Amino acid sequence: MKPLLLLGALIGFLTGIVLGLLNQSGWPSILWRSTLAALAVGVLFRWWGKCWTQNLRVAQQERYAALMAQRKESKNNPAKKT
Repeated sequence: MKPLLLLGALIGFLTGIVLGLLNQSGWPSILWRSTLAALAVGVLFRWWGKCWTQNLRVAQQERYAALMAQRKESKNNPAKKT
């Protein structure tokens, strides 16, 4: 989660600086807005990362449960060899 938080903060800060420079704002205003953008985007990336890893974990558990059910079924019904 920390790498995503840092990546989001960096993206937000750089975006804030670029937009502030394009808007021809003063440096105190640019830094203030960039800091708020870094906070917002960092928190957003952290939330997205948690959702992403949780969904990956659920998918892995479902795949494992399906594999175990398939193995159990194959043990209960062995194929006839002729």
